[in-house]
Amino acid sequence: VEQNPKDAMPRVWLGNLRLVKGERDEAEQVFRDAVKQFPDDPRVWNGLILLLVRTQQNDEVRQVLQELTSQPNLPDATRHFMAGQGYELLGDVDEAKKQYEAAVQSAPENTAIRLRYAKLLLASDVVAARSQLEQIVQRDPKNDEARRRLATLLASSGSDEDWNRAFQLLRQSDA
Repeated sequence: VEQNPKDAMPRVWLGNLRLVKGERDEAEQVFRDAVKQFPDDPRVWNGLILLLVRTQQNDEVRQVLQELTSQPNLPDATRHFMAGQGYELLGDVDEAKKQYEAAVQSAPENTAIRLRYAKLLLASDVVAARSQLEQIVQRDPKNDEARRRLATLLASSGSDEDWNRAFQLLRQSDA
């Protein structure tokens, strides 16, 4: 940390090391200081959020997620995507959906965001999940995970047309 005062990553490593050593309070302080010093670095936010989730400080997680979403120097897609993941970890599916939707709106070309959102939607809204997966496959036909998930969803619909399309998507994965 002292050798790299302008680099956030040593603080992330230090925070994680302290957590592994059982020094929870010290680890939390390292991450909180890092967030203050590097508010535009997603890695420090991620470290703090994961620490708070692991230590079951759910009210603190929510507060940090609210702070994260108001950070002006982080790209909108990054803020909302990270917040979506945080709310998902808390089990707040409705808020996670809102955040992922905002992330998709901010970066519609980002297939990683769409895929994470689609995975969340699969449990509650297969029509919306299918739409997200279709858009990923359209933008990135070589995305094997999206093709396989879409194929599974299509095969479960029961129609011959969807079954044939699922088979084609799986054959593309084998190619």
